[in-house]
Amino acid sequence: MKGKWRMPAIPGRRTRTHRKAPVKYLRTSDIARVIGVHPNTVRLYEALGFLPPVPRSPAGYRLFTEAHLEHIRVVWMTLRCTWLGGDIRRTGLGLIESSKLGNLEGALDKAHYLLALVRSEMAQAEAAAGSLERWARETPGAAAAGPAGVGCLRIGEVAMRLNVTTDMLRNWERNGLVRIRRHPDNGYRLYSGADIDRIRIIRMLRQARYSTMSILRMLRLLDSGQRDGLRQLLNTPSPDDDVYYATDRWLSTLTDLERVSGFIPDLGQFYGLVAHWKEDATLVGADTLLSAPGEVPQEDQKAFERPARVPGDTRPLLVVPDSRGRIRSWHHWRTQPYWREAVVLCSRITPVDYLEYLRHRHVDYIIAGDDHVDFRAALEEINTRYGVKVVRVDSGGTLNAVLLRAGLVSEVSILVYPTIVGGASPSSIFRATDLAAGENAIDLRFVHVGQLEGGAVWLRYDVK
Repeated sequence: MKGKWRMPAIPGRRTRTHRKAPVKYLRTSDIARVIGVHPNTVRLYEALGFLPPVPRSPAGYRLFTEAHLEHIRVVWMTLRCTWLGGDIRRTGLGLIESSKLGNLEGALDKAHYLLALVRSEMAQAEAAAGSLERWARETPGAAAAGPAGVGCLRIGEVAMRLNVTTDMLRNWERNGLVRIRRHPDNGYRLYSGADIDRIRIIRMLRQARYSTMSILRMLRLLDSGQRDGLRQLLNTPSPDDDVYYATDRWLSTLTDLERVSGFIPDLGQFYGLVAHWKEDATLVGADTLLSAPGEVPQEDQKAFERPARVPGDTRPLLVVPDSRGRIRSWHHWRTQPYWREAVVLCSRITPVDYLEYLRHRHVDYIIAGDDHVDFRAALEEINTRYGVKVVRVDSGGTLNAVLLRAGLVSEVSILVYPTIVGGASPSSIFRATDLAAGENAIDLRFVHVGQLEGGAVWLRYDVK
């Protein structure tokens, strides 16, 4: 039989032709608009392996489905708490992986466990704050340093008794959390009973993830005689603080995470703009690294190996001013994937033992300035050693202001989000002493304004 084959009609039965409805695909910008992030954030999620395979059109455009959209919503909400590190980070990443593989039952179990972990963090933070208040209330003169006499312990003995490292004890002393007397003959640290009690409280608060700055703020007022409202002091940054961190308001931060609310900048959008400058070096303040959330692993033998330099590596340098020698975690920071190498800016008052610490770990450093870092001289030396021409500053208001007043800034870039946070303790992104008589304000020349996804505005100015 010639011609087209046809299905024979069945008496008494109506024949229907079933056609599959066309799949409705979403673009990257569609996903970003629904989630409320920048398109670069969506692309970043894919590059980091957080998404299931995304098909492409013949022209190379990503073709997302509704299933992709719901999974990306899970990724976005989960990543808001994974920076806490530890079990919370591992559980959050596991949740994302289960959702990515379509194991929704497993993802739901991990979501419940993640919420329980955040609530456990809240309980631990509350318990630590309560213990602090009891210690201050029940121990007369708890904040005072003990006399260096008979019965005092050395640093190794204290570290063993409290199950901490000697580096932790030195770091807490270096950051002003505790003052330890020295033996008049050999200079060894001598810890009294009161010192050890104070360190127990510091250790407990750090384990509960309170930032070093929030603990220092509280201890300073405790040393001045204040005993009431210590819980609130732990959770309230001072208007004189240069930089604020999530762990400076730890109880509030945990509550916000549980509610999945509050203002969190779109990092994908931010770092998408950062690529505009093609920086040779990133200048980061020491406090930014010291207060960074997350766990720093213990130092091992690899920390003393000279890092291999890869030819053609275009990643920027990490440059950190640390004149007081406070950062003792370079084994962690210099191995991060964002930078190819680390350089520390020191001055002539930088402790000799810190310079030895850097040398033994093959961390390059530059000495410029007497009692503080001379940034002009330091940047010139970085240019000589590494050929650095473009430096991006990623720090707090104090360093921004120092560089501006030194005439070392050529461009100011500001990203404004359509969110009002408010509060009684605003922090300036350019924080410095008031201008003295005869000093002039720094004039800027408008260069560019751009409206971004989510209503954010990008402002760029040249410094005159």
